[in-house]
Amino acid sequence: ISAYYNIHHGYGLGIILYSWAKVSRKYAKDLFAEMAPLFDIHIDDIDEASFRFVEALGRFVYDFGIKERLSDIGMTLKDIDRIIDNAIEYGKYNIDNNPGKLDKKDLREILVEAF
Repeated sequence: ISAYYNIHHGYGLGIILYSWAKVSRKYAKDLFAEMAPLFDIHIDDIDEASFRFVEALGRFVYDFGIKERLSDIGMTLKDIDRIIDNAIEYGKYNIDNNPGKLDKKDLREILVEAF
């Protein structure tokens, strides 16, 4: 994202973090549930704990000051395919090391959700 828009790399990641977590949760409920206590969430049910963790993560990012959406930084829906292709070409290592194997459909869902 920062390769195309005048934002810091980490800020771009912050914009999509909540959307990424929502999509990645289907692959890593146990991992997200394990991290739930970081937000003072203590629930035994993995599905509920992972859901609440993702929601708390979204609030944390917002409260931290990252309130923009991708549309706020100048991205258009037409840009999404180019961003996905770039991510696959230059960020394959990161995509492959996601808790679940993200495909183009998942990447599109993340970007559209963050739009």
